Amino acid sequence: MKNKLKIAILGIVSSILLSACFESSPESVVEDYLESLYSKSFDEVSNFLSFKERDSFAYSVTRNCRRTKDVKSEVISLLKESKIDSNALTEYDQFSSEIQNKVASICFEKMMVKSLKERGEIKTKIINSEIYKEGKKAKVKIEGLSKDGRAHREQIRLEKIDGEWKITRGLI
Repeated sequence: MKNKLKIAILGIVSSILLSACFESSPESVVEDYLESLYSKSFDEVSNFLSFKERDSFAYSVTRNCRRTKDVKSEVISLLKESKIDSNALTEYDQFSSEIQNKVASICFEKMMVKSLKERGEIKTKIINSEIYKEGKKAKVKIEGLSKDGRAHREQIRLEKIDGEWKITRGLI
C-alpha cells in the first residue's frame, strides 16, 4: 500500500514539474513570433496574437496591401485565381471572416516577400522583459538590426489569455 501511495505521489509531482517545464514564457512567445514572420504564413503568425490583435493585424496587412501598387495587382490576380471576389481587398469589411482571413493570408505572404527583398531579415534580440499585474501581463523590449545597420527598438506587450501568453500590442 505504501509503495502505491509513493508511486501515485511521484506521478503527480512529475506531472506538475513537466508541465511547468513546457509552459511558454513571454520571451519565448516573442522569439517564436519573430521567427514566424519569416515563414510568410499569416496563420502561423496569428497564433501568437490575441483575438483582438489578430483582427487588427489582418486589417493592417490588407490596408498596406491595397496601398502598395505592385503587391495589390499581384494579390488581385491571386484572389481571382482562388475564385475570391477581388473587391474583398478594397471592401474588406463587407466580407465574411473566412474571406477576410484568406485575403489577409495572401496579402501577408506578398508583403513579407517584398519586405524581405527590400530590407532583408532583421536580426533581433530581447533586451529585457517584465511580468506584472500578478503574472497576467508582460512587456518584452527588443532591439532589431537591419542589414543596412540601422537599429530600432520596440516594446511588445503580452497578456496571459486562457493560460497562454498572447501578443496584445507592439507588432513589427
